[in-house]
Amino acid sequence: MKHIFQITLSILIVLLPLYNMKAQEKLNLTDKNGYKQGHWIKKHPNGNLLYEGYFSDNKPVSEFKRYDEDGNLKSVLNYRAETDTVDAVFYHPNGYIAGKGKYYLRKKTGEWKYYSDYVKDHMLMKCIYMDDKVEGLRLKYHWNGDIAEEMEFKAGEKTGEWKQYYTDGTLSLESSFVNDKRNGEFKTWHTNGKHEITGCYNNDIRTGKWLFFNNDGSLRKEIRYNNGIPENRAELIKQETEYLDKLEKEGGKIKDPEITGIIK
Repeated sequence: MKHIFQITLSILIVLLPLYNMKAQEKLNLTDKNGYKQGHWIKKHPNGNLLYEGYFSDNKPVSEFKRYDEDGNLKSVLNYRAETDTVDAVFYHPNGYIAGKGKYYLRKKTGEWKYYSDYVKDHMLMKCIYMDDKVEGLRLKYHWNGDIAEEMEFKAGEKTGEWKQYYTDGTLSLESSFVNDKRNGEFKTWHTNGKHEITGCYNNDIRTGKWLFFNNDGSLRKEIRYNNGIPENRAELIKQETEYLDKLEKEGGKIKDPEITGIIK
């Protein structure tokens, strides 16, 4: 027993100075060149933590955490200085993951995933970035996990097929983009698979004959557009035009989870 006590005492004697050194660690240091070095902690004006992390020659290293004014964790960034890569995880105010991916030279790169703030770990969108711009197929998801939208991108611009789906997997919208503008046929379907709208775009402008159908597939209305302007401006046509305008402004029916201000 005496031997065990002596060993324990020896361990405490060794560890105590290390503990004191940690307790006395200086924060927020800069060197003679004004570069941030070591452990840094900054706070919001209300006293809550703003960020905590480590610097080497004014550059963040290892794990870096940021918080909002209410004290909620906003992001955890892991810096890998040898590769100029950052592994990033962003959080909603309720603590659920909002998005995660990588930065290279401060630009989004590779696969990024975006998540709901209502259902924990439910992925809303997935896409690939090259040099901070979306490249290739971007996917959005319904609450049941099935694909809600497919959109093709090239260098950050919508280029290629655009499709949206109902929760049962049936097609609800089909069109295409060229250089970030709608071009070619535009079609939407009712939930029963019958056509809802058919028409055509030319450089984002509605053109030619547009047809609007009832749920049973019967023709409800026909509108002819000349350079985006309906030839017949009757009040009945106004309602259909307003509906199409709404579709254009919203990019369809599915919101973009990246445009939240949380992930920058």
